[in-house]
Amino acid sequence: MLRVLEDHAIETNGPIGVVNWTNEEGARFPLSMMGSGVWAGSLDLNNVYDLPSVVSDDKSTTVLQELDRIGFKGAIPANWQDGVPMKAHFELHIEQGPYLVNSNQDIGIVQGVQAYKWFRVVATGRACHTGTTGYQDRADALYWASHFITKVRRIAQNRGGLASVGVINAEPGSVNTVPEKVTMSLDIRHPKDQTVEKIVHDTADYLENLDTSIDGSPPVSFHMEETFSSSAMRFDPLALACVEASSQCILGNNRDAVRKMFSGAGHDSVNTSKRTLYLAPPFLLDDYIPRYQLLSSVDQAKKRSAAYAHLRQCNLCPRLCNVNRYEETGYCLIGAERVKVSTIAPHFGEEPCLQGHNGSGSVFFSGCNMRCVFCQNHDISHQRQGFDLTPEDLADWMMKLQEVGKVHNINFVTPEHVVPQVALAILAARDKGLRVPIVYNTSSFDSVDSLRLMDGLVDIYLPDFKVWSNSTSKRLLKTEAYAEHARASIAEMYRQVGDLCFTGDGIAKKGVLIRHLVMPGKEEEGVQIMNWIADVLGKDVFVHVMEQYRPDAHVGKAKRGAKEGAEKRYAEINRAVSNQEIGIVQKAARDAGLWRFAEAARHGGFNI
Repeated sequence: MLRVLEDHAIETNGPIGVVNWTNEEGARFPLSMMGSGVWAGSLDLNNVYDLPSVVSDDKSTTVLQELDRIGFKGAIPANWQDGVPMKAHFELHIEQGPYLVNSNQDIGIVQGVQAYKWFRVVATGRACHTGTTGYQDRADALYWASHFITKVRRIAQNRGGLASVGVINAEPGSVNTVPEKVTMSLDIRHPKDQTVEKIVHDTADYLENLDTSIDGSPPVSFHMEETFSSSAMRFDPLALACVEASSQCILGNNRDAVRKMFSGAGHDSVNTSKRTLYLAPPFLLDDYIPRYQLLSSVDQAKKRSAAYAHLRQCNLCPRLCNVNRYEETGYCLIGAERVKVSTIAPHFGEEPCLQGHNGSGSVFFSGCNMRCVFCQNHDISHQRQGFDLTPEDLADWMMKLQEVGKVHNINFVTPEHVVPQVALAILAARDKGLRVPIVYNTSSFDSVDSLRLMDGLVDIYLPDFKVWSNSTSKRLLKTEAYAEHARASIAEMYRQVGDLCFTGDGIAKKGVLIRHLVMPGKEEEGVQIMNWIADVLGKDVFVHVMEQYRPDAHVGKAKRGAKEGAEKRYAEINRAVSNQEIGIVQKAARDAGLWRFAEAARHGGFNI
């Protein structure tokens, strides 16, 4: 292609290069799409360098050693920002050839790559002699594994997906011993992320409800662990249109000779599409099913049981009151059987991707596990104004927001101290027909245990990372080690739902959006927060650097017994934040590599 351009003296609008990405298949070094993953920032370079070979005769060889040996380590950084940036990336392949041959077509235009997940599945039974143990006494791990393989295939077929077992290892590996342990790979694929999740849930539900025996033989135990995940990718429409137009020129507008298709394998274009053009396809969803809709009946029962357990010994926040909230209250002063709510209504004060046209269905809870001296909702959080609702009552209100308000989501504002009741309400609303995403709008002073209760129930986490230093948290938030707990909480939220994703209407459906309210004189703490987000969570995290601080609550009030004209309380933050302070935090975020912000798009394209 480059030779044709050169021979015909065709001058392009930008430079064109040819890339041979390292280790797309992940065969010898078992990490597919390796080179492009490092380039896109999806894989850590040092972790990749340390990866050992899986080939039996050179398992001590690492990627770095082999690159040095063949002279391919290179001097230019494998980095999309300051190494080799790309405006667009086109990948040529021949693996779809049989489809084209069978349909008598010449060119296939791949619209995207299907989602897939890899798992390690272990079946554990009991070893015994093949000659002295009858079938009725054999806990044969391999026999059970064979049934699992056929079952998971049927599960995937029922959802229009694919499930494959490519590696099986039976132990102890003796001719005359019934296998005690079988370790298998499991590969699940479908063009839609949501369908992959459904197949995974169906498989997990099957394993949780296994029959006690097969053909009268004793049961074995199964353990299934995810080892790799790749989301579905739809390629950029502008790039696809370019390929289609070129194909028609070659084939003389013979549209029947062009096939639009999805690829069944992972490709380097999955990674490069994260960093080319302006539309950011990795964060664009075709459709979305809320996570609570995917819970099995067993998972729902476990959630209800865990919710009641939390209320009997409350450890919902780092204060760890450990009180039985059926008998007494802890720091938040809220009991077990009801929540206190200030306001329930469609809300238009959230980020545009949450409020949309119809509003975010917000539930403002009264009470709080912190005592921020500047709280702009102090009449709700400190004074506990509002009305009481049971989880069942709250579920009814959620349905009203959906059916009457037509809201885009249900937004629980400051729910940290009422997580069990919220979990019970979501499950009740699910049974009543709720179908919009759940937003968990938090001050980030959560316990990891309470967030694990919400795993599978929450679609969007909206944490506010307030301050960094312990001295600031003690003085202004009245909490110990706030930043330490916030970091652990936000990391758990990100583990559950990942980066913020949208449907085509620009409404967020799943992921984490981190807020930070810039405060007077605390801009350096904001800088540290931005650096932590980029370094620990990644540079694709959606961030809102908020500018709307104003003195409120106890700030600027007269000290008790103070004489007239004396310094007001918390005088250091008794002013508006300056444009310079805001700019310092915003610059730090960009310098750290963050690029997805809740602000007007600078490039003129979609702000997603």
